Amino acid sequence: MAFRQAWRSNVRHVTNLCRTCEIRMNYQSATRIPHIFRRALNGDITKYGRQTFSTISTDTPSINVDVTESFAGSPQSPIIPDQEPIMQLENKRLDEIYKEYQELSKESNSLTEQDFINLMNYCKRNSSARAHKFLESLVDDIQKIAPEKTSLVTRGYNMLLQTYIHDNRWDDAVTLVSTLMKGGRYYNEVTINTMISGSLKTSTIKNLHQFIAYLEEHQHKLTDSNVDRLIKACHLGGDVESAIIYFNRAKADQSEVGSHAYQSMIYVLKLDNRVDEALSVFSDMEKSGIPATVGTYHILLDLLNCNQRSKEMEDIYKRFQNSGLTPNISIYLAMGWDLPRAMDELTKQGGQLQVRDYNTLIVRSIQDNNIEQAISYFQIMQKEGIQANHVSYSIIMDALLKNRTGSQALDMYEHMIKSGVQPDTHAFNTLLAHHIQNDDRVECLKALDKMHEKGFTPDARTINFLMSIVLSDGKDAQKDCEFLMKLFAKLKEVHSPPTAKTYNHVLNGLARLALERPLTPSNKFKITKNKGSVPLELLPENAIELMRELYKQMCRSPLKFAKPNSTTYDLLICSLIDATQYRAAMRLYEDSKRSNVSVGNDVLVRIQQGLVESGMDMQVIQMFYDHRHKKSPIKDPRYYNSVLDTCRRLGLSDTYQEVLKESEQLTGISLEDN
Repeated sequence: MAFRQAWRSNVRHVTNLCRTCEIRMNYQSATRIPHIFRRALNGDITKYGRQTFSTISTDTPSINVDVTESFAGSPQSPIIPDQEPIMQLENKRLDEIYKEYQELSKESNSLTEQDFINLMNYCKRNSSARAHKFLESLVDDIQKIAPEKTSLVTRGYNMLLQTYIHDNRWDDAVTLVSTLMKGGRYYNEVTINTMISGSLKTSTIKNLHQFIAYLEEHQHKLTDSNVDRLIKACHLGGDVESAIIYFNRAKADQSEVGSHAYQSMIYVLKLDNRVDEALSVFSDMEKSGIPATVGTYHILLDLLNCNQRSKEMEDIYKRFQNSGLTPNISIYLAMGWDLPRAMDELTKQGGQLQVRDYNTLIVRSIQDNNIEQAISYFQIMQKEGIQANHVSYSIIMDALLKNRTGSQALDMYEHMIKSGVQPDTHAFNTLLAHHIQNDDRVECLKALDKMHEKGFTPDARTINFLMSIVLSDGKDAQKDCEFLMKLFAKLKEVHSPPTAKTYNHVLNGLARLALERPLTPSNKFKITKNKGSVPLELLPENAIELMRELYKQMCRSPLKFAKPNSTTYDLLICSLIDATQYRAAMRLYEDSKRSNVSVGNDVLVRIQQGLVESGMDMQVIQMFYDHRHKKSPIKDPRYYNSVLDTCRRLGLSDTYQEVLKESEQLTGISLEDN
C-alpha cells in the first residue's frame, strides 16, 4: 500500500516531465543527453524510485538471505541430490501432489533437484491461489534445506515473481526483488528481465521507470539481455523515446551492451521509420567493436529499401559482404530482389539453402497465395536431405487450414511427429482449428488445457487464429459469442496478454449478438449498468454494454498493441448507431480523433446519417471540416447531400458553397441532380 501511495503522489509530476521531453537523441555520443532529460530521468525519476522503494518493508519471512555465503558457487547438496525425479505429477490433482510431497519430505534424501523443479513448474502453471501458496512454501523449504543451491533457489524466486505479476501483485514482486538485492544473492539476469516484462502487465508503464530508477540508485549494471528487454518493453508500451534514453544511459554507465541490445534498438527505430537514427546506432555499434549479426544487416537493408535510400543500402550491403558472415536468402529479399535473382546470388556466393532459407521461400509463396509452390519448396528441402523444423511445418499447416484443407494439415502434423520434430504452439493450432471446423468446441478447449499442461502456453496469436475461424463460420451468434468469451478467458487464465486483434474479434462477435434483438420503437437498446460485482449475462440486450467494458479495458492497457485501433472504433461506432445511441457514437468518434486513429469512410457516412436523424446539426458541419482534406476523400453522395441540407436549414451560405465546391472536385458525383 505504501508503494502505491508513494507512486500516486509523484505520478503527475513525472508524467509532466516526460511529456516535455520529446527530443530525439544524438547517437554519436551517449553522454550528449539533453539537460532536461538528465534532470527528468537522472534526477526526479531516480528520486521517485528512491521514495517508493524506500517505503517497502523487507521483513519477508520466507526470505532468509545470508550475505556471508559464497555468491558464485552452487555446489552439490547432500540433501537434494542431482538424480532423476521420483514424483510423477501428470494427471494428478494439487491435493494429491501436496500430500505426496509432505510424505516424501519426511524421508531423508528422497526428493531430487528435478523433483523440486517439476513441482515449482507445476505450481507456476496452475492459476489457483493454493498452488501459488504451495510454490512459496517450496522455495522456502529449498532455501532452508540447501541454501547453497543458489541456482535452484534463484529459479524458485523467479517463478514466484512471475506468479505475483500474473496475479496483479506488483507491490509484492517489488518487495521480493528489493529484499533479494539487499541480501546480495538469489537473483540474476532472469530476475531483472521478469520485472521489466512484468511491469507492462500492470496498469501503467510508470512502474517500469520506477524499477529502472531503483536499479540505477543501487548501481546495478544491466546485462545485454536486460537492455534488450528494456528496449522492447519501452517499445511495447509505446514509449520509443524512453527506449532511446535507457539505451544511451546503459552505454554511458558501462553496462553490458552487446549485439542483442544494439539490434533491438535498430529494430525499434526501424518500426518508427527513423532511418538516420538507426544508421547512427549501427555506426556506433561498429565503432564499439560489437559485431553485427545477419539479422542486424537484414533490418537495416529492409529499412533503407523501404525508404528508397539505395546508395546507403548498397553501402550497408558492401559492409555485410566484408563482414565474413554467411549470407542467407533473406538478405537479398530485404533489398527488394526477386526470388530467382536472390537464389542465383546465394549460389554465386557459395552458399547453400538451409532450413531458414527454405522457410523464407515457403512464406513468400504463401504470401503470394501460392500454396502449391510452398509445398513444392518443402518437398525439395526434404529431397536435399535438409531436416525441416517446427517452423517449416507450422507455416505449411497454417496455410492449409486457412485454405480449408484441414485433413492435409493433420497429415502434415502426423508427418512432423513421425519425423521426430517437437511441435510448437503454432503446430498445436492445427489440432485446435480442426476441432472448431468439426464443430467440436469442447474438445478444442480441452486441447488448450493439454497444451498448457505440456508447457505450451496458448498466446494471443493462437486465440486470434481460433476466433477468426469461429467468426468466418458464423453459425449461431449466441453460441459463437459464448465460445469467443471462453477463448478470451483462456488467455487470462494462462496469463497471456490479448492484442487489439483479440479484442476486436470479441467485439465483432458481440456486435453480431447485439443485432439478434429486434429493434422496435418500444424495444430499443438501453444502456445496462453492471451493478456491483455481478457480471452481465451474455444476452443480446447486454451486448452493447459488454462492448463498452471491453473498450475500457483496451484503453486502460499499458501495452501499445492492445490499444483501440481503427477496427475497434468502426465496430463500436456502427453498433452504437444500430442501437440508435447516436450521442455515444459521437463520443467514441471524438475519442478516435484524440487518439489520432482514423475511422473508415463508410463509418463516417453512417455517423453523419445518425447525426442528421437525431438533429445534431452542428456536429454534421464539424464532421465536414474534420475530413475535408482527407487523403482518401469520401465519395458517397449521401455524405455531401446531408451537409448541404444542413447548411440550407441553418442558413450557412458560405459553408454551403465550400461543400458544393469540394463535391464537384470528386469524380462521379453530381449533387445538383440528387
